[in-house]
Amino acid sequence: MFRDDRNLNIVCRQNTYNTPPVPAVLQEGHPVRIGIISLQHESNTFIATPTTLDDFRRETLAAGPGAAAQFEDAHHEIGGFIEALRQAGAQAVPIFAAWAMPAGKITGDTHDQLLAMMFDALADAGPLDGLLVAPHGAAVSEREPDMDGHWLALLRSKVGPGMPMVCTLDPHTNLTPRMIEACAATVTYRTNPHLDQRQRGVEAAGLIVRMLRGEARPTQAAAFPCVAINIEKQETAKQPCAVLYELADEMRSRAGVLAVSVALGFPYSDVPEMGTAFIVVTDSDAGLARQFADELADHLWRRRDAFVAELIGIEDAVADAATGPGPVCLLDMGDNVGGGSPADGTIIAQYIHQRGGPKTFVAICDPEAVEQAGAAGIGQKLPLRV
Repeated sequence: MFRDDRNLNIVCRQNTYNTPPVPAVLQEGHPVRIGIISLQHESNTFIATPTTLDDFRRETLAAGPGAAAQFEDAHHEIGGFIEALRQAGAQAVPIFAAWAMPAGKITGDTHDQLLAMMFDALADAGPLDGLLVAPHGAAVSEREPDMDGHWLALLRSKVGPGMPMVCTLDPHTNLTPRMIEACAATVTYRTNPHLDQRQRGVEAAGLIVRMLRGEARPTQAAAFPCVAINIEKQETAKQPCAVLYELADEMRSRAGVLAVSVALGFPYSDVPEMGTAFIVVTDSDAGLARQFADELADHLWRRRDAFVAELIGIEDAVADAATGPGPVCLLDMGDNVGGGSPADGTIIAQYIHQRGGPKTFVAICDPEAVEQAGAAGIGQKLPLRV
C-alpha cells in the first residue's frame, strides 16, 4: 500500500511475478506443437438469467482439431495465434474453444461441464511445447467468482511449471493474481471498441515463439490500484483513457520491455477483484516490470478524478434529443446489452410516454409480449404489460 503526495488517500496494490523455466526447443527439425485453448464469457452478475451450456452451444463450443476452424480467418486472437505460429514454422494445435454472449453468471453445472470438456481435450491433444490461452477475464460462475483465474490455475497445475503459457485478455477483464501467476506473459487488447484482437493474438504467439527459441524469458508484474473506471470513460482513443495508453506506448518502446497492457475492468461484474489493473512484461527484469506497472498505477491514481463518469439524467437527455437535429440515439447505460443486460429496460419508454413525445422508437426485449401479440393476430389491438 502507498499514499499519494498529499497523504489523503490510500491505494491498494499487489504485484505478482512469474518466470518459469523455458527450454529452447524451437530448433531446426523439431516438431514444435503449440496448444490453443479459449474459454470466453463476460458475466454480468446483476442479471438474474444465468448462462447455461446451451448458450455456449448456440455460439461456440468445440473441442479438438475443429476448435479453431471458425476463427482462423476471423478478426480474433485465435486467428492471430494461428497466423503467427504458421509463419514461425510451428504447429497450432486447437484444443478447446467456448464462447457465449454476455449474460448472467455461468451455472455451476455449466462450469463443471466446460472444464471437463477442456481438460478431456487437453488429454487427447498429445505432447505440447507450449500453450496459447484466450480467456475473457470477466467470467463469473456459481462455482467461482474468478472463473478465468480458476481454470488457468488448474491448467497450469496439469501442464506443470515449465510449460510456456502466454495469455490474451479482453481489456474488460477484472484482473486477478491467479491469472497472472498461471502465465508467463499476458497481453490485453489495446482498443475499446475492440479492433485489435487478431493483432494481440499475433503478439502473444510471437512472445511464445521467442521463448521457445531461447530469445526471451518473460517476467511480468501486475499493479492493482483501488480504482474502477466507469464504462462511460473507457473509450481508449479519447481522453482520459488516451493518456494512459500513450504512457503505455512509451513504456513499450523501452529496451527490455516485451508488453504493456491496461486492464480497464468490467463494472457489471460484482466481484472482489473488480477494477482497473496494469500488466508489464519484461525480459527477465522483474524490477523494471514492477517499476513500470507501479508508474501506470500511480498515474491513474493521481488522475482518478478525470475518470469520474459524466452521466446525463433521463429528463436532460430527452430534452436535448427533442431539440437537436434527429435522429438521436439514447442509451440506458444500466441496460447495456453489450455488457450482458437483457435489453428489457423501460425507463426511456416510460418517460417519453409520460412526457408526450417526441416521436420515438424504443426496442424492448419481451418475449412474452411478443407471444401474446402473435396469438392475437395481425391487425388486432390488445393491452400488454411490458
